[in-house]
Amino acid sequence: MSEFWRGQLAPFRKKYSKAGSLSDRALEDLVAEAGYGFEELPQQVRDVAEDPSYRRAIETWRAVQENLRTRKPIVAGVDKVTWEHARAIAFLEREGVVEEYLEFIGPLRIRSTMSSARHWYYARALAELLDSRSIETADFVEIGAGAGNLAFFLSVVGRVRSYTIVDLPEMLVHSSFTLASRLPDAELQFVTSQEEAGDPPAEGRYAFVTPEAAQALPAESADVALNFNSFMEMDRDVRDGYFELVYRVCRPGTLFVNVNRRQRALPLPDGETWDNNPLLYPYRSDDEVLRWEEEPFQTVTRSDFNFSTSLTVIRVSAVGQ
Repeated sequence: MSEFWRGQLAPFRKKYSKAGSLSDRALEDLVAEAGYGFEELPQQVRDVAEDPSYRRAIETWRAVQENLRTRKPIVAGVDKVTWEHARAIAFLEREGVVEEYLEFIGPLRIRSTMSSARHWYYARALAELLDSRSIETADFVEIGAGAGNLAFFLSVVGRVRSYTIVDLPEMLVHSSFTLASRLPDAELQFVTSQEEAGDPPAEGRYAFVTPEAAQALPAESADVALNFNSFMEMDRDVRDGYFELVYRVCRPGTLFVNVNRRQRALPLPDGETWDNNPLLYPYRSDDEVLRWEEEPFQTVTRSDFNFSTSLTVIRVSAVGQ
């Protein structure tokens, strides 16, 4: 576990240790407290576009647009969550897909947030990428899936044959809870030992795999490998080990998609820091690079008054032989 994630998970580790004895309700509260998953649309709200949090994000952005010269005072009292939500909706509006987004999350009773907008946008882009390669459904491997939001959206649009999530045990609590509660008919499997990890992916199965067990995942078993915003939080050796894992489990031609920000001063156990730059990840030279550029969604949502606070890079490739 990296120093970054040691700090992130410290407040929850005592609670996680009791997870096996928690009631469903207590576990739900624990997962919600961490803030990684979806937010439920309030019961009294029938239309996602009328949700107060969505309306506040829209009104914030409209005020900025109408008062460009004085926009700093306008948003001076706006919290970071609302600001990023507003920027996300503005981005979807610019792309002409905001109505499509609302129509998608509305029936799912998912509240609009920056996170739900981001995962919907990526799921949509991945579906288009699969279409461009004539892939109907795929065996996915995702390193660091957070609360499993992307896996859920890809399942809703019917692109998942199987889905393997490799993550820290504490985070597997989140992703498994999301998928168990929202995909009640799915087959869920927890894989905590290398002996259990060797089975090939089965149609309809969602596997939750610890990093140690992942070393035994079968070779050439994935059609799509994903990483969103977690390579950037890893120590160098751990990150490079996951690259070896990705290249081992990928079939020739597998799509390898990752989006990560540059972390100029990532903490190390010895108190030093290092520059974790996504342009310097250990890719193989025989990858067919399909896209390698600044990632637009996070450039917009993580900027302050049109100034980007960090470099976010998206790389899409087809893995070589």
